[in-house]
Amino acid sequence: YQVMKDECKVATGLIVNGDDVTIHGLAVEHTEEHLTIWNGERGNVRFYQSELPYDVSHASFGAKGYTGYMVASHVKDHDAQAVGVYSNFRDYIVTVDTAIRHPIEETKGKEINVEEAPLSGGKSDMVKDAFVVHLDNFGRIMSVVNGKGGEASEQGKPVRVAVGVDSLN
Repeated sequence: YQVMKDECKVATGLIVNGDDVTIHGLAVEHTEEHLTIWNGERGNVRFYQSELPYDVSHASFGAKGYTGYMVASHVKDHDAQAVGVYSNFRDYIVTVDTAIRHPIEETKGKEINVEEAPLSGGKSDMVKDAFVVHLDNFGRIMSVVNGKGGEASEQGKPVRVAVGVDSLN
């Protein structure tokens, strides 16, 4: 069953505010804003799977900079591995700039509006072995992590960032 527009509405699936949180095997799907927001220090995630919402418009999701996994700009230490974000925009053409966003060297520890955060810049290793996949229907994800990695627009073809944002394949 695929959720229909305005059914089971939720803004964000998980918001982590605590420090030293470890999660093995996290899945969050179909929220109307950032799927996961990580605010705590020293977060550790091993395997994250998410699917962006089916029924949002570009104006309500893509244009607002929402992502599948977002580490807040003030976070200095975070380690996520095997992070996957899938798209299946069923109802509208939606373009997402980046599936995963985390602070880069020039923004770590600074309070900034996440929608205004730069998509590229200094080396950062908060997210490793990330990928995106366009499953079906409309729209696309333009990059994997912080503007790095290729566009996911070909159905079923994963686009990967091997280790961190500086090793692309």
